[in-house]
Amino acid sequence: MTEMDSPTSPALPTNRAANVAIAAGLLSIIPGVGLVAIVAGLIAGNKSRVSGGAGRGRAFFAVVLGIGSLFIWAMLIGALLEGRARQRAVPAVNATKKFIMLVGSGNVRDAKALTTDAIDIDKLTDTAEQFAQWGTFTGDIAAYAGKPLPHVDGVQVEYRLPFEKTVQIFSGDWVFIDGQPRLTAYTLRPEEVETTQPAKK
Repeated sequence: MTEMDSPTSPALPTNRAANVAIAAGLLSIIPGVGLVAIVAGLIAGNKSRVSGGAGRGRAFFAVVLGIGSLFIWAMLIGALLEGRARQRAVPAVNATKKFIMLVGSGNVRDAKALTTDAIDIDKLTDTAEQFAQWGTFTGDIAAYAGKPLPHVDGVQVEYRLPFEKTVQIFSGDWVFIDGQPRLTAYTLRPEEVETTQPAKK
């Protein structure tokens, strides 16, 4: 009797795209490589359906790594841009407080020096009279973080003003002229107070 050769199953075709995808996924900490991992992973996943499943797991894992890296990098870049915006807003935040204190004391001439020609003395005088009607501050005025103005090289700054008779939100738009913040427009609005309705029985 002759010994029959044992049957062997045919080898699955190599999915090179899966190898590229997983390599890119493992290196996706490098900016931009995560996108390569996603594209290569999708290509590898498509090929795995043709090759009977070879490389499907690596392709899926590469796509997950790629998406995760893009999400992390987006968060890091967003935090960096926000930090720069906050740092840029610091001079305007400080100038806003100075402007509010000058107007509150009735010193509209010095307050005008912090503004552009878009704001005249009459508007500042009217604001100073409003401040006087609302009474003195009952606590420290508090600044909200500044945010960039759309389509303008400037920032918007908001302050909470706790007067005796009302709490107002001061919102000012600042631009930088020769490196110095200048107020171009401002508004005052009452602070919105949330009211809770009693539960109906």
